[in-house]
Amino acid sequence: MASSKRIGIYWGEEKITVVEFEKNTPLKIVSAPLGSNTNTTSPFSSNLTDEIQITAMLQKILKDNHI
Repeated sequence: MASSKRIGIYWGEEKITVVEFEKNTPLKIVSAPLGSNTNTTSPFSSNLTDEIQITAMLQKILKDNHI
């Protein structure tokens, strides 16, 4: 029978961490720094832009680490 795995996503001011669990035991722990290079004078800076950047970062973490 295949075991179930869970993913925990934790983020703070400086980094985002993804943890892959199996049976309450961490298998992989991956962290990536959060960029704070948003230009507030740009017409393209918005919460949506931040959300897209975070989504892209999560996708990259998951893909690069085969999670």
